[in-house]
Amino acid sequence: MLRGGATRSRHRRIPLAGSIGRHGADYRRRHGSALAGLVIGWVVGSYFAVVGALWYGGIDIINHYALRGILWLSGRTPLRLIRYLDSAVKIRLLRRIGGGYAFIHRALLEYFAARESAAKLK
Repeated sequence: MLRGGATRSRHRRIPLAGSIGRHGADYRRRHGSALAGLVIGWVVGSYFAVVGALWYGGIDIINHYALRGILWLSGRTPLRLIRYLDSAVKIRLLRRIGGGYAFIHRALLEYFAARESAAKLK
């Protein structure tokens, strides 16, 4: 059951859809081309589809792959990172925890951290 604002929003959408449909029919009557109406509908629909996709998580996906690309181009991670991490799980250097990875031994983590900091000092 819709309440309050959701009900008002639903009632506002229905006239808006009818208004858009009427304008499309008017365009077809004035210009006599169903193809032009279809093209305009496709362009407007595509625009709103792209905006909606970006609004609901698309920007996060773009940021994720951009960061992976930057890390790969700088030589910090391999291109197939998940395959690399899964192979480390297979040989028991890492373990999977939920959606991430963790070192099995604290000493191994400290060894790699010390190597990284020593490389930065050089």
